[in-house]
Amino acid sequence: MDEFRVRASLLFPLGFAERALLRGFLARLGLDLELDVEYSSLVRDGETLVACASIAGDVIKCVGVDPEWEGEGVAAKAIELLIAEAEARGQRRLFVYTKPKNRAVFESLGFRALASVNEAMLLERGRNGFDDWADEIRSLLPGAKADGAVVVNCNPFTLGHRFLIERAAKASDRLLVLVVAGDRSSIPGATREALVRAGTKDLSKVTVASGGAYCVSGVTFPAYYLKEKSKASEIQAALDAELFAERIAPAFKIRTRFVGSEPFCAVTAAYNRALAEVLNRHGIGLVELERSGVDGRAISASAVRAAIREGRMESIKNLVPQTTFAWLNSPDAQPVLEAIRSGLSRH
Repeated sequence: MDEFRVRASLLFPLGFAERALLRGFLARLGLDLELDVEYSSLVRDGETLVACASIAGDVIKCVGVDPEWEGEGVAAKAIELLIAEAEARGQRRLFVYTKPKNRAVFESLGFRALASVNEAMLLERGRNGFDDWADEIRSLLPGAKADGAVVVNCNPFTLGHRFLIERAAKASDRLLVLVVAGDRSSIPGATREALVRAGTKDLSKVTVASGGAYCVSGVTFPAYYLKEKSKASEIQAALDAELFAERIAPAFKIRTRFVGSEPFCAVTAAYNRALAEVLNRHGIGLVELERSGVDGRAISASAVRAAIREGRMESIKNLVPQTTFAWLNSPDAQPVLEAIRSGLSRH
């Protein structure tokens, strides 16, 4: 590689022309440009584009290399520029999903593998990574361990979630409840975690903590490099399951994970099946508990959001703990309720 001819440059902001350039280059490689990319790096040999990479949030994605330049270090050059830009913007931790064959490239840039399946692996780089997250949670746990675990989203926290946690706690010496982090749900992650904590504070064997970037889509899975995009959810489920089995469960000495039964959502049901297969392989039990219901219907967060959209706030009293109902009627909840009613919220 001629260092005088091969140069990397940052592409920001990403307007129509810039996105068209990236999209065209990636399309020639059989890859897609995902809509959420925020800024990109380009590597050119003279005027010829030979590699690119992009960032969305804290995830590096849409990495592409001209086949004639594979093995020449141009992908690393593009990624190094993104890392430098991210650090200049105050980001100290980055993630990447890639094919396992690319592991060495990313490890040479300081990334560490978190989990891997046949078609994808997840790596992270920077401070405040998995070990720091686990240390913080261990400091909350008596004896620094929990034999049981539940992972929940709780958008919002319902009596159905409470029922699941209460039953799981009865079957455990110490139950760790990990709340999916992030603000992709209509209710922000910090608020959902606070609602779970408030709604379970009377359960002495329960410890509530944030799932950080490590539980159920804490990091958004990019499907840009998959030929069969329909497999994205399946691969994400397998990676999440491997991450829990290989890293999370050993970190807290978890022996059993509890999940609610899922008769309605095919995606969640598929996730539970993938989770059972992976956990069994690692000697970790999976217990599926029947969901609680009202008037013959399972209590769900989606039913609560439907009631909000339809203006049936009083009916929510039968679906959520008093602590959740109080928050839903507080001034802090009003922007969230408006987003749900207007349909601006994804879920």
